[in-house]
Amino acid sequence: MKVVRIQPEITTLIQEVKIIRPLKIYVTGPEKIPTMNVIRSAILRGRCISPSLSQRSLLKWQQSHSPILCAGLTTVHNTSDHTETVQDASGFFSEMTAQGKHLEITWKDSTLSRYYSLWLRKNCHCPACRHDNGQLLLPSYSLPASLTVRSTKVHPLSGTLHIEWNEESHETVLPLPWLKDNSYSRQSLQETSRKQDVAVFKGPIKEHKFHDLLTETDDVNRFLRDLNEDGIALVKEVPCEVGHICKVAELVAPVQETLYGKTFTVEATEDAINVAYTPVALELHMDLVYFQSPPGLQLLHCLKFDEQVTGGESLFLDVMHVAQEMQRLHSDMFATLTRVPATFQKIHFERKTPAAFIYHRPHITVTPDGKISSVIWAPPFEGPLKVPEDDVEPYYEAYRKFSELINTSKLKVSHRLRPGECFVFNNLRILHARHAFALNGGRRHLEGCYVNIDDFKSRVQVMHMQTGSGEIVKRVNNGDYT
Repeated sequence: MKVVRIQPEITTLIQEVKIIRPLKIYVTGPEKIPTMNVIRSAILRGRCISPSLSQRSLLKWQQSHSPILCAGLTTVHNTSDHTETVQDASGFFSEMTAQGKHLEITWKDSTLSRYYSLWLRKNCHCPACRHDNGQLLLPSYSLPASLTVRSTKVHPLSGTLHIEWNEESHETVLPLPWLKDNSYSRQSLQETSRKQDVAVFKGPIKEHKFHDLLTETDDVNRFLRDLNEDGIALVKEVPCEVGHICKVAELVAPVQETLYGKTFTVEATEDAINVAYTPVALELHMDLVYFQSPPGLQLLHCLKFDEQVTGGESLFLDVMHVAQEMQRLHSDMFATLTRVPATFQKIHFERKTPAAFIYHRPHITVTPDGKISSVIWAPPFEGPLKVPEDDVEPYYEAYRKFSELINTSKLKVSHRLRPGECFVFNNLRILHARHAFALNGGRRHLEGCYVNIDDFKSRVQVMHMQTGSGEIVKRVNNGDYT
């Protein structure tokens, strides 16, 4: 057996991730001494060190070499009617208590987490229960009706908790950093929820140059942050060519195709298949709310907006602020809009692809603790209300009040697009509208497209994880309960 002394920079890394105690890395067999990158990667992943082995084999290797790695283990032996509390020598937590179906951990930051046995078993990280790609391999039907903790061990070197059960022979393996990050204590849930809150967007709209987004990773990251935090951004100097809007969208994710195709043209035409393709004013609304999952990001790229065209300015409003105001000032009417389902529809046969989309849902949804998780507002695409008679009058009373708050809000932001500018905004949060316009012999020509909201969320979270920011993607108002 070889003993590798940890160099000062790795000791610093260990302290950063709160693995302070173990100052040696054990390597068995003929393998070479691990490089600093291997050590760094393994420590950050909460894994033991074994060079030349795949990640999938790390836990198996650790278990097969337990006589070497067990030096200094913290062990708790437990039966369903006996409790034992121990101190941890690894530096992850201060105290662990196992009792029957529950395991309590007091972490080094003095927070307390309590874990239920089936939750621990379901989330086992051993190779038999979890694939390298993160997918769970444990069949749902294999969970026992009840589990009680027999014993626990902490491997300070790898930062993993090993649990043995009274009712089955399987040993559950959980990385302690992962366990801390996924605590479901009330305090942890509230802290996670707070990290996902966004401030009300009041303007101005932050601007980005298209060329910079193509060439600078930091600029793309700022663009993604602005979109997530403000709900809207403006990209300038985009070439005024049909189809170039897709290149802007693909900075985030693939374009989402809809009944309007991959892209759509917004220009006044005769026999328009959408009121947006006329010069009339458009009320504040969201697009495609008659879909079960409406598009997330909407892009509008200005190809031509002649000077002689009067009107046609774009308007934007953060609807979450209005909903919060409704909840605070008119709680009874707010409750009606969370309970009574409105009708949203698009029925139109005089088009290349006939459409008959109908969807019923409340205007507002909330989480179990009352936090607003989504708002749907699109007056041009509402169908007849079809609810019990007793709900009709209260619905329209609440509907009128919400409409009043939206249309009298002082937080609306106005902007007249110029050729080469492209709006990118969260269709599920930022309402958009347009003033009526007169062409006066000129032309107003926009091109639009959409990006799926889940693709956007994933892109932002990947950015946070790759940059090591430690942040969580902010709420995008798609009904997620976090």
